[in-house]
Amino acid sequence: MSCSHFIRSIILTVMSVIIAGCATLPSEPNNTGIVVIPIDQHPSQSSDFFGTYSLNYYLAPVQEKRTGMVTLDPSKNYALIKNLEPGNYRFTGLQFVYDGSGKRGSGSSRGFNIEVKPGMVTFAPEMLRVHLKRRSNGRRTQLKSFQPVDVELVEHIKELLKNEKNSSVWQI
Repeated sequence: MSCSHFIRSIILTVMSVIIAGCATLPSEPNNTGIVVIPIDQHPSQSSDFFGTYSLNYYLAPVQEKRTGMVTLDPSKNYALIKNLEPGNYRFTGLQFVYDGSGKRGSGSSRGFNIEVKPGMVTFAPEMLRVHLKRRSNGRRTQLKSFQPVDVELVEHIKELLKNEKNSSVWQI
């Protein structure tokens, strides 16, 4: 086993303890679907993150008024967007939100499309990667980007969701 594979295994094990309590699946699909957006954090020092991200989503065809907004918290490892009507969605407009003040940083128009089906848990094609960087003056910078999903991380989250209450009524 390579060193990087060993470290990744340790990280996934620790994540299972962190993630275990954050997912709650609805008891009935009620002709709706769920979207999961994985969040990858480096380094995984969740107490050092100083903000979250808001992400808008639109039911196609995209109109001026957003359908909803989800908060992506780097300390949570993934976000669940529940009770979505079936259809094609566009997720875009990622924006940094400072903890405490709620002030918003610059936004990004990059995003992704996803089809939501009733009774299904669908994973986003991209994950949010958050990197905490310490500068020489001691200050921190929180960098973010959308990247293709990590298959190993998705499989791990799927297993966690399958162990959640109500998972039997959802297709994961």
